[in-house]
Amino acid sequence: MRFPVTGVADTTFTFRLGEHQWVRPGLRGIVVDPREQDVPVARFRIVSVSGGAARAVVTGQTTNVSTAHAVLLNVPPIPWYEQRLFWIGAGAGALLGFLLGGA
Repeated sequence: MRFPVTGVADTTFTFRLGEHQWVRPGLRGIVVDPREQDVPVARFRIVSVSGGAARAVVTGQTTNVSTAHAVLLNVPPIPWYEQRLFWIGAGAGALLGFLLGGA
């Protein structure tokens, strides 16, 4: 996912999250320059999330981060036990096993 950088400090910056609830402290990502065909600018780690914005600390950079840059984050995978399709399959398998086993 791509997010706009909204504020920059010395070694930290903030970006707006919108409706994305999956962003949490500890996630890592990169900052890119969209004017230069998404050339990487910096690596970062999110340190806090509140009020629809995240604050991140820069862990490595090739140039200074600015509000003209964009944040790229990978959506973390959903654990197997939280996936609806898994539970539908488990329920259908248990029902089928019960029906076939009782015959």
